[in-house]
Amino acid sequence: MLKFHRRHIKYIVIVSLMLVISLTLGLIFRDYFFLGSISLFLGFTQTLLLSKGKWWEEVVGIAEALFVATVAWIAHLYGTVIFTVLIYIPMSIFSMINWKKHQYNGVVHINKMTIKASLFIVFSLCCSVVLVSFGLSKIPNQNLPIMDTISNLMDICGLILIALRFKEGWIFWILCSTIDFIMWAVLLSQGESMNAIMMVIVSAVNIAINCWGFYSFVKLRKKQEIKQIKSRAMFDNHYKSLI
Repeated sequence: MLKFHRRHIKYIVIVSLMLVISLTLGLIFRDYFFLGSISLFLGFTQTLLLSKGKWWEEVVGIAEALFVATVAWIAHLYGTVIFTVLIYIPMSIFSMINWKKHQYNGVVHINKMTIKASLFIVFSLCCSVVLVSFGLSKIPNQNLPIMDTISNLMDICGLILIALRFKEGWIFWILCSTIDFIMWAVLLSQGESMNAIMMVIVSAVNIAINCWGFYSFVKLRKKQEIKQIKSRAMFDNHYKSLI
């Protein structure tokens, strides 16, 4: 019981510290209405909960998505806005339901990806990038249509894989955050967005926390595999004793 309380106190301290850091960075870099700061804080909080296999992390994820969509609208990144409203939020709701159905002792069960499925995802992603980026390029005032498309499609791939409980979703989120970092850095150099400098920081932090999330899921999957092996061995021993 004491260990349980200590763990939760540790999370509260970490989240509170991140809130202070996010708001401080927003003040330093004059973040427009603190939209980037709030996105940074919510993104970190979501990843912290997600890396621990908690199904209710998507509540925070939906809130973060709405703030990111607002920043993207201001920066004329309409692809991000469209994907967030039409795909990200509905998928987040599906993820909550699916994770809640497949949890054990409050922690979600992680699936294992096959090579065939991996190749299919990469092929589908490449085809989608070509089609969607062409469509976005036709929207007036759209900035960086190809990078905006790649970023959002990788985000969606990561979201779908995480919703289906695959640790490989983190890899797509790491790549997505890297593309975001480059995209916002370009907008910063061009002076295209009032939130650009804060979003560069958000993207850099997201790269780090997504790497941490992937590492956490790998550890979680290994623990679950060990438990499965032990459970199978116990069942086999019990079955042999009955023969």
